[in-house]
Amino acid sequence: MISIARAASAVFVLALVSGCQGGGTNDGSTTAPLPEQPTAPSDPSTPTDAGSGTDGGGDAAPSEPPEDAGPPAVQIIGRVDDRDPAGPVMGWPGIHILANVQDAPSISVRMNETVLDSGPSEYDVAIDDQWNDIESPLILIAGDNTYTLASNLSPGTHKVEIYRRSEGQNGTTQFLGFDFAGGTLLPPPLHLKRRIEIVGDSDVSGFGYMGSVTGTCLPGPDWSAHNANYRQAWGERLAQKLQAESNATVFSGKGFYYNIWRPDLEIISVLYPRSNPVDWTSSFDLNSYVPDAVIVSLGGNDYNIGQGCTSSTPNCDPGPAPLDGFTEKVRELTDTIRTQYPQTSIFLMAYAVLTDAYPPGYGRRTNVETGLHTVVDERNAAGDAKVYFVDPTPSTDDELTACDGHGDDEYHERIAVYMADQIAGKLGWQ
Repeated sequence: MISIARAASAVFVLALVSGCQGGGTNDGSTTAPLPEQPTAPSDPSTPTDAGSGTDGGGDAAPSEPPEDAGPPAVQIIGRVDDRDPAGPVMGWPGIHILANVQDAPSISVRMNETVLDSGPSEYDVAIDDQWNDIESPLILIAGDNTYTLASNLSPGTHKVEIYRRSEGQNGTTQFLGFDFAGGTLLPPPLHLKRRIEIVGDSDVSGFGYMGSVTGTCLPGPDWSAHNANYRQAWGERLAQKLQAESNATVFSGKGFYYNIWRPDLEIISVLYPRSNPVDWTSSFDLNSYVPDAVIVSLGGNDYNIGQGCTSSTPNCDPGPAPLDGFTEKVRELTDTIRTQYPQTSIFLMAYAVLTDAYPPGYGRRTNVETGLHTVVDERNAAGDAKVYFVDPTPSTDDELTACDGHGDDEYHERIAVYMADQIAGKLGWQ
């Protein structure tokens, strides 16, 4: 059994690193149950649960994680659904799993994949901080399988990291443990002291990014997992530049008032409380992760041509969101974030791809800017000086070479640099 304890900075610590049941290998064959791995002795005075960094209430301030890495453990950074004791389920992009191990001749991981639309899920893998080639991710197979991550490792200490680069709409993954082939699990890397959260849509999800790398979108829908790469998108780049841990509450096609698929009524505020975006029964303990800054990058789908409306779809409007209704939804989400995190800085971003030229007559940039600015002005006038409006320079066509007119490497780097400067300046980070 895998036991899970909650630790500071929204990291779930798995005391045992292998599952109790056997699974398939990545070629579909059967394998014996994964053995439990020995762990290095830890200081008995070190607590196994460092706490949530809060006082148990919603008014907690951001707090620094401890300097002590704690006992031997596997870290999972990001929002996961931890209700199943067999292992946490990953749906949001940007989740990454890290472990340090001593004298492991090989490293494998067991994961149970549920394939959804245009999946399965895809992951990047790093051994000793050396990542796989960008065009060669770990592509999962439906069901319970074991994947070899490294073999013929030299004796000594090694670090393994797997990073979820695809979205919840493509598939969800249950992590069932590492197998270190007799190696010894060590304490994990120290936590970063800064924490951010990004709430967004395809602009920050890495939607279609691989199309700009390969020169063409691969077969299938543009939103396919093989076309996406959150690790290369501006949200992850921003976290790296700020030296911050990050939660990505990101889902393509979502909006404040309307989603791009108009019959879909699960707007971002409906998904925001979930630990798994595609499971309405899941719930994330917001007190377990108190960010220093929340960046909200939404609005383009509210003012895009809606899809999915037919003559038989009731109350389906492909047109733009009403400005008053849009502004109210911005206000509601901002209030939710502020109520949960009274001392966190909130950045409402009119992202760079927005333009009034398309769709014609929708006022896409103007309306999004107006709605966001209205809410920021209201909060500031009420004495809340930690809500900011940010408005990067509009993008140019040569930055939008990813699938379906989304951002490429140049775009994501520019936005990450801009946002890093904005956040560091407001929060006084050096």
